[in-house]
Amino acid sequence: MNVKYEHPDGLAEHGRRAWDVCVTEFAPRMREVDTLLLEQFCRLMDLLPLLNERAMAGVKGSMIELGIAMDKLLTYSARLGLSYADRAKLKLEGPGEAKATTKKPKTKLDGMTPESMGIVQPDAYRPKQ
Repeated sequence: MNVKYEHPDGLAEHGRRAWDVCVTEFAPRMREVDTLLLEQFCRLMDLLPLLNERAMAGVKGSMIELGIAMDKLLTYSARLGLSYADRAKLKLEGPGEAKATTKKPKTKLDGMTPESMGIVQPDAYRPKQ
């Protein structure tokens, strides 16, 4: 593992595992600035089991805390490009990237013009050539 991507201090089991997976998978594309976001992502990964236990125990407000943490986790993962869909949105290469396809008309009306349907437009509405 690259020295600049060592585990941050204070990460527990889930956070360290998430860090290892992300750094192993994305190290060639990562920059130093990405590690700040990745560190917060990993800290949330450590926090989730605790929040889940609190929610299961019925602690007041814990479901809201868990929901906020999950929302933050999904936001961070999207910014880091952790899923294939996120990598596609970020225009990053990923394994099994989808091939470009031509857009086919869905119905017979798609792509038709008024003239092709026999409708004559007044001169004011015709495109200027």
